[in-house]
Amino acid sequence: MKIHHNKPPETQDIYVKNQKPDVNVSKVAAGEGKDEGVKISDKVNISARAKDIEKLKEAINDLPDVRTQKVESVKNAIMEGTYEVNSIKVAERMLEEEIL
Repeated sequence: MKIHHNKPPETQDIYVKNQKPDVNVSKVAAGEGKDEGVKISDKVNISARAKDIEKLKEAINDLPDVRTQKVESVKNAIMEGTYEVNSIKVAERMLEEEIL
């Protein structure tokens, strides 16, 4: 099977077709063409949910990596000989980890 006269569009052709010919970015960047009423600006809108997520990330980053009070209480219990391991909970957690 032969296909004649059917070539994909050139990338450059698509780019040229999509350009706006009346805006000269290099002139605006150089300070020329300000009288032409051309303004180029960037605008970013961040949703309220994204702002909330960012606040939560900051709050999490402010938390300590180690719960020092918990570590100290376990250390003291071990040193005093009063620390008890619940073997049933340990076994359950081991099985949960294996299943997941």
